[in-house]
Amino acid sequence: MNKQPDPNSYYTLFALSLVNSCGAASLLLAPVIVGGLVNTLEFSGQQAGYIISSELAGLALAAIPAALWLSRFNWQRVLYVMLVVLIAGNFLTSTLTDYSAFLIVRFITGFSAGLSLAVSMSIINLTRDPDRNLGFWFSVQLLLTVVGLALLPGFILSFGIGGIYALLAAFQFCLLFVVRFVPAGGVVEQSAQSVSDKPVLLLALMGFVSIFLFEVAIMGLWTYYERIGNAGGLPAQSIAYALSIGTFVGFLGSLAAAGLSTRFGRLVPITIGISVAIVSILILNMDFSLILFVLSASAFCFAWYFSLPFLMAAIANIDASGRLLIFVNFVTGAGLTIGPAVAAKLQTEDSYEPIIWMGVIALVLSFLLMIRLAVLPVRGAAS
Repeated sequence: MNKQPDPNSYYTLFALSLVNSCGAASLLLAPVIVGGLVNTLEFSGQQAGYIISSELAGLALAAIPAALWLSRFNWQRVLYVMLVVLIAGNFLTSTLTDYSAFLIVRFITGFSAGLSLAVSMSIINLTRDPDRNLGFWFSVQLLLTVVGLALLPGFILSFGIGGIYALLAAFQFCLLFVVRFVPAGGVVEQSAQSVSDKPVLLLALMGFVSIFLFEVAIMGLWTYYERIGNAGGLPAQSIAYALSIGTFVGFLGSLAAAGLSTRFGRLVPITIGISVAIVSILILNMDFSLILFVLSASAFCFAWYFSLPFLMAAIANIDASGRLLIFVNFVTGAGLTIGPAVAAKLQTEDSYEPIIWMGVIALVLSFLLMIRLAVLPVRGAAS
């Protein structure tokens, strides 16, 4: 009998990061994809936002069946099947020009990506230090996104938006060979203890709403960052470079979260992260230059990927079974889905200011709801 890969292994975390970086491409590359849909297929900005929301809705809904039955299945087999569906969905998308067909196909691919994400959450919950490992997991995805945001605008000009989806499908085919580094299943470590003396359901509800509002704010803004830069008179390639730089800083933020782990608890880093996010958004309400736009994108991405591992780990902290962390996928996906849709409704032809204030308000509420969970004792110390 072959020995299972260690969930704490960096090989396992790297493999999971690669799989999910492509599955969540519409999230990570949303500004470029929205711009490509508008410029090459002549969809409206609202239609492009709804296409992103459709895929993220599938990602969110996948968490419900995953939380109920994922533990009964071989995780490697689940990933193989989901990758095949993603490959087929992306190749099909590369040929589409009809808006309704886009919505349907992207929903299906999003659902497949959501099941892959649930496998990742199950494995990370088995590890000794979820805070650190979530940070590492995000950092690999962001490093790939940096390259994508820098190069894909030029790629779209040459091959159209369909070229991106064909490229994703080809890359996902290669990922079929890394699934073997993922455990086929697992059980929760016996040393992990739930916070049984706390009203777990109430705490979980507060945490879920907090993460939901965080993702609504983040994804609502991120989807339209390229459009906001465009409205500010910045050249398309300059915007692409700015977003790529910003995502690289986000990569550094995820590394900082992984390195910091729970050394200062969770409240301090969450406070810093959300404060930086609010400031970065408010910059967009100014008469900004390219330098300020780069600063805004950089601070925004740093805050996003510095804060998120701590927010998610705060949920994992109150439940040793791992089911709450899987269900976070639904909450996260719901926020990611609704964020672009709300932003699409709020935008006007001459102003993105309503989206900016929506982001600020949602982040403040998210922080207030997370305080109670963030001050709870850490379930597992960093190793």
